[in-house]
Amino acid sequence: MPDPVAHIPPLTQVTRDEVSLTVQIEIDRQDVLARTGKFHGTHILPGGPDHDRISVLGEHVGEDNNALNEIKFGQATREDE
Repeated sequence: MPDPVAHIPPLTQVTRDEVSLTVQIEIDRQDVLARTGKFHGTHILPGGPDHDRISVLGEHVGEDNNALNEIKFGQATREDE
């Protein structure tokens, strides 16, 4: 069976770098919010377990991606499909 996505080029290094930078900016933003008491002492505090902090970060990134999909494609997010 032929690869159905073989025609799709991989992400460029520039794109990967931009995504990494965007994720780091969000981590920094969440850390600032945590230090000001936004999260009320939850696991997202800077210095908290990485696996907990990553799950919160992933949720935020997913929400952003859903919004971008709706803007770009004008269709429902995964939850509505």
